[in-house]
This record gives sequence, structure tokens and C-alpha cells, in this order.
Amino acid sequence: MLPKFVNGDLVVVRQAPYYEVGDVVAYSYPGLGTVIHRIIEIQGNKFVLKGDNNTWIDGYSPTVDEIYGKLWIHIPGAGKIILKLKEPVFFALLIGIGAYLVGIDYVKADKSVRRRVRD
Repeated sequence: MLPKFVNGDLVVVRQAPYYEVGDVVAYSYPGLGTVIHRIIEIQGNKFVLKGDNNTWIDGYSPTVDEIYGKLWIHIPGAGKIILKLKEPVFFALLIGIGAYLVGIDYVKADKSVRRRVRD
């Protein structure tokens, strides 16, 4: 999509009540998978799409029912992090850090209650 979009970015889309020319949308391109392209024209109930970096127009024109949604959030590189969390080692590390932080908070809260009781 935009020159800012690269493989590994996290792109979040959400359904919209309508789509207009200029909207960046995600849809399923048969035989290719999910594609994120810009609407350049509306022909009846179909959308004509094109990638910003492409010189050609998409060969498939989805209907509104085939569009997953319009671009809502773009976080560069976050997709790579999420994919890493699918690996057991990194997921276990995340759970361990979370448990440690919750434990520290619990211990601090417990000590402050004991001090108030003694005073």
C-alpha cells in the first residue's frame, strides 16, 4: 500500500457503513489471499481497486460483502512482534514478565497494608 506499508506491519481494519473512492480497504483476492488496496472507482455494486505502488488495476473487483473493512490503525513492525509471540519461547517470556509485574504489585500492596495496621 502506501510507501510506508511494508511486510511485517500491523494493519487493523474495521467494517464501515459505506466505502468511498480513496479509502484503503482489505479484501480477499481469490487465489492470492488478503490484499490491502485503495478504492479508485465504484462501478455499480463493485469496487475497482489499485495498490498505491502498482501501475496496474486489480483484476478482481470485490463487492461490499467481500471487503473486510477500512484502514483504521497502522503500526509499523508490530506484525513481526505478534508473529514472534506465537513461538513458545517468546510467549513464555511474555507470561513470565507479566507474572513478575503482577507479583511485584501484589507484594508492594501487601506491605503497605501491614504498615498501616502496625501504626
